[in-house]
Amino acid sequence: MSGDSRLGVLDASLINQYKVGSITRFPADTNGDGFGPKGRRGPAWLPKDAAGVRTVSLPDDLSAAPGEAVDVPVLLDDAAGVLGYYLEIGFDAGALEYVETLSGSLTPGWGAPVVNAQAGRLLLAHAGAQALDGAGSLAVLRFRMLATAPGATALTLVTAKLNDHQLAVQTQDGLLSILDSAAEGEGEGEGATSGEGEGEGESNATPDGAEGEGESESESEVAQQAHLTPEDQAAELLRAACGCDPSETKSWSHLVEAVLPLLLLVLALTRWRRPGADN
Repeated sequence: MSGDSRLGVLDASLINQYKVGSITRFPADTNGDGFGPKGRRGPAWLPKDAAGVRTVSLPDDLSAAPGEAVDVPVLLDDAAGVLGYYLEIGFDAGALEYVETLSGSLTPGWGAPVVNAQAGRLLLAHAGAQALDGAGSLAVLRFRMLATAPGATALTLVTAKLNDHQLAVQTQDGLLSILDSAAEGEGEGEGATSGEGEGEGESNATPDGAEGEGESESESEVAQQAHLTPEDQAAELLRAACGCDPSETKSWSHLVEAVLPLLLLVLALTRWRRPGADN
């Protein structure tokens, strides 16, 4: 195939590239007949796998929010005797963006698969020198979710071939759920609003602080009164008793009229307490 007269990994790479359409002719096929200038058809196809039908499937229980990456494994239920595979997978290019393809759990020793990524379609081919065994994933497809409306987007296994038609295969398509990013944003917003409400409650809890300010002002007034002269203290008592300010009194008559009731009350109390005042 490569024309170097030796069979190696280059030939396997050329086969994979031809299978997915990356090349249309092998280097040794100089006349373009698909076999080479002196090529002949190979031996007859081997009989179908006697073990029964294998199932290649895509999961239907994965989900991603808009902008998130999601890994989709291509699953095989029985890989016994598998030397290579070819897959065609369809997807909605408006809902998903293809990112890359990784080796699966069954094919870590096969190297990287050959992929021809097209709009809404992936062509994959992979082969190895050692036959596979067990169950697991042939490859892992990584997509990025582009869709924004909640719902689901389909992944379709258009074609699945194992050992070039030698093994009977059935397929199962997959489904990706699209999460509602708006609902998640609302939940975060509610949490932020609640936190703001708590902060406001803390900032409004000020009655104790107001009382403290009132007590502080009263203590300040008492301290100021302690430094007043006797004359100033008498003026303060007169102001509290009659509601007038001695400094603003314009005449002695006004002062006498204001103080006289207090003087009469003091005299009456003094007369009542004096022994023999009633005789």
